[in-house]
Amino acid sequence: MPKLALLVVCAGASVALGQPFLAVDIGPSPDVLQSVDLSDPAFAVQVGTFAGNFVRGFDMASPTLGYYVATSSISGSPTGFFRYESGTSTLLADLPATNTAVGGLTLDETNGRIYYLIENPSTSSLDELWEVSLTGTFTLLGEVTGVPNASPSFNGLAMSPQGVLYAIESTTDVLYTIDRNTLVATAVGPLGVSNSAVGGLDFGPDGRLFGTFSSGDVVEINPATGAATPLGEFPFSCSSLAWAEPGPGICRADLTGSSDPNDPAYGVPDGTADAADFFYFLDQFVANNLAVADLSGSTDPNDPGYGQPDGILDAADFFYFLDVFVRGC
Repeated sequence: MPKLALLVVCAGASVALGQPFLAVDIGPSPDVLQSVDLSDPAFAVQVGTFAGNFVRGFDMASPTLGYYVATSSISGSPTGFFRYESGTSTLLADLPATNTAVGGLTLDETNGRIYYLIENPSTSSLDELWEVSLTGTFTLLGEVTGVPNASPSFNGLAMSPQGVLYAIESTTDVLYTIDRNTLVATAVGPLGVSNSAVGGLDFGPDGRLFGTFSSGDVVEINPATGAATPLGEFPFSCSSLAWAEPGPGICRADLTGSSDPNDPAYGVPDGTADAADFFYFLDQFVANNLAVADLSGSTDPNDPGYGQPDGILDAADFFYFLDVFVRGC
């Protein structure tokens, strides 16, 4: 099919994306970081790899700087509290308490300190809330009370822009707020959907609250009622979620600012998906440039190989590019 005809098929590009987030994929070993658009959760782009496994809390202070906890080792992988900066993990401190089943981590509303919520590893009853400095000093604030369940299990932890701490109690599927001073949890309301033991929670820049479960399910949660609205499903199991505008790797269709190989903008992304990107991809595909055109191992969004390079240039890469091109930037 001629280039022009293909371009007409894809003329709907430049559609605005929804909320860009980063999500922890706990399928590989070690865990990996996926860039996701919650308006279409089936699309995910791997943008990083963590130092360890069982990441049970992750948050971003900026598009390139974040913090996480790796709570258990697999084949000697490190555990601890890490800074994640521009794709590099740096161990800041050992963990004073850990549990691979549940937990959560969030920066506060100023990005000046961190809160870490974890099931008490000694009693497996009430959860403990810790305050953590950005350099890795842990201070135990105490056990969280106020939950009717004798052995609550919180997962996900998120600080609202107004400084309210939220968490999901996974045995009852109820959204709670937690007072940072009294450590008393107050029920907001039931999610109305089935949660799982591990999951993520975070606010977008507009105050919307989103949750993810290890099943891959993605929901938007009303912070006033707790009611969850299903948005779709990630093509991976997720343990943590963090907003990171503008989010690396979200717009895979943005490849170039020009279709002219002699133009300095050729091969340099410019923030838009347009005809230049389409023709540039065709050029790289024909030239067998794996670094640019190897985008996917499958054409099926439900396949784990969708959006993951496989070392081969074939129809899957071409049709995947058409998918992301139509989505736009």
